[in-house]
Amino acid sequence: MKHPGIGIAPLLLLLLLLFASCDRREAEIERTHMFSLRIGRMEDQIDLIQYASVPFVNDVRIVLRDGIFYVSDTRAKKLMQFNSYGDLLSLLYDERVNPKPVLLADRPDSKTAVNRWAVSYPFAYFGKYAVSSDGTVYVENHVEEADGEYDESIDAWLLSTVLIFSPDGDLIDEIGQEGTGGSPFPLVQGLFVTGNEGFVVVSRTITDWYVYWFDRTGAPMYTLRIDPDELPMPASADILSLNTIIPDAALPVLYVKVDYYGGDADDVEFLESAILMFNVRSLTVDASIELPPVYADTGSSDGRERDPVSYQHIGAAAGGYLFCLAPVGANRRELLIVTTSGTTVFRGTIELDDEDALLQSFYVTNQGILAALVVEPLEAQVFVWRFDRVVGEARDEAG
Repeated sequence: MKHPGIGIAPLLLLLLLLFASCDRREAEIERTHMFSLRIGRMEDQIDLIQYASVPFVNDVRIVLRDGIFYVSDTRAKKLMQFNSYGDLLSLLYDERVNPKPVLLADRPDSKTAVNRWAVSYPFAYFGKYAVSSDGTVYVENHVEEADGEYDESIDAWLLSTVLIFSPDGDLIDEIGQEGTGGSPFPLVQGLFVTGNEGFVVVSRTITDWYVYWFDRTGAPMYTLRIDPDELPMPASADILSLNTIIPDAALPVLYVKVDYYGGDADDVEFLESAILMFNVRSLTVDASIELPPVYADTGSSDGRERDPVSYQHIGAAAGGYLFCLAPVGANRRELLIVTTSGTTVFRGTIELDDEDALLQSFYVTNQGILAALVVEPLEAQVFVWRFDRVVGEARDEAG
């Protein structure tokens, strides 16, 4: 007796659905080159010039908000704002270390409304920064060295504050641990805005991490310490390494990226990575999202030798869509988008052309657009990938 087989038409339909799913979850998403920036000291350039007897130290970061690109240059102590064509719209800078702007005019006073402006502020340091949906800018600054504090209870120097600037470049407030006028923060690892226009400062010391969560007025909401030694670890692991802490855009949840290793200090073997969902209110780990193994080419002649590598958690889109990157080969990164329930929304490679890169920065918007700033010896490139379409499809499927 013959078994009732599946018909040809339903089979073809099933295959088409499978291929469609693979296209979304595993295919390479095409990048879009937005614009380039020259290397130099002008107001729309990035300073990579090496000066005699001066150590080269710089950091660059990119933020994308509503089609506007914010690019910071730590060495030049400035924040540039560009439209999608690369036209400079505004400049927040320190006139003591930058030439007078040519493309933009200094705004005469805070009451004068202008579309394109430059505003100077005497930054002691220009570090991490974040931008809210209305254009408010939060910048990590340092207090003068003489004003720094050493906190024996956490064995750390307290040097950082957060300056808040209006969308027009006016200084609104300076925030410390306790809010306005508070004591400085320990070493800042991240600065983020939340969906309700609050902001979060992530700091660390030699042993612990600290999170300071503020509302939109700068008043403290949550302050907590995270000791990596107290985080859960699988039975097969001997060592836990905490890499990054990123807050959720809407919920009082922290995404804590960790790597697990086996062995001891003399013989360490990488095992796996995970993102822990840390509940800020209950101070508990509510879930652990295991990340799949990923391997990088070693450059062997036959191309078969591969080494395990760790994902870098680079950001989260609204709704708990977590973006992770890992280097897998020359000019290639593997991108993983996973939900808080552990469902893989996308896994595939993106082309980056970063073989000659000196500095890099990535940013994930709430919608799921991935932006990158790649700084090379002669110029810097700004790219985007429209993963908001992938995230949007996943949201529609989830109902």
